[in-house]
Amino acid sequence: MDKMTDETIQALLNQLNTGNGDAQIFIRKLSDSVDIARVFVEIPKPNDRINGSPMKVFSIYFIKANNEKYVGAVIDFNETNLQWYVDPKHRKQGYLTIALKFSILPYILDIREHQNITIENDNMGQSESVAFNVGFKKIENDEHGRAQYQFVPDFYEKLPELNEWNISITENRIRDIKQELHYYARKLAILYNETQMGFGENLHSRGYFLKFKNIIANIEGLGYRMESINRDMSEEKKKQIP
Repeated sequence: MDKMTDETIQALLNQLNTGNGDAQIFIRKLSDSVDIARVFVEIPKPNDRINGSPMKVFSIYFIKANNEKYVGAVIDFNETNLQWYVDPKHRKQGYLTIALKFSILPYILDIREHQNITIENDNMGQSESVAFNVGFKKIENDEHGRAQYQFVPDFYEKLPELNEWNISITENRIRDIKQELHYYARKLAILYNETQMGFGENLHSRGYFLKFKNIIANIEGLGYRMESINRDMSEEKKKQIP
């Protein structure tokens, strides 16, 4: 598990609040105070090592203040741990506790039976207080002496029901994505023909080329399918408006 540095998380908050930054952040609304996001801190490059480490995508809950500014984040490392951070200017104002208690944990525990966290020794005070306030119980220390906690809702405890809110993609962005997919399909078509001329059609290469052609066709088809999904969702949204 690779935890994010406080500096990286603060940079993500600054990017969301100002629009300036290099990370790729894709957001859906979870509640009035929390957005759920997929975040790519490192952007793929043409010269990335083929056998290097896999590209990391982080699942992050971004916490908003009443003025819609982002003030904190909770990074989800599955049921084994959560990492949280609040902008120092907005600490001890209850944003993290409220977000965890009424949005993040209810959402997580709809798909998991429990949630664990580990608190580092040098971050014990305030983090442990938040953990206890939202319902975590201390269970043990790990082999490094770090305190571990677990949240398991009581069988009678009624957690709020939360659903992500669909955020429509503009037609211009849909067109841009479709154009990118078309470009990648054409690039793959060139590689397909290069390898086909090199290997030739034979018993060893036949299955490879069949898969390659299917991938190209599927990428081309994704753009049109995406347009169809966006159109259907827009029509459904219009029907819901009284």
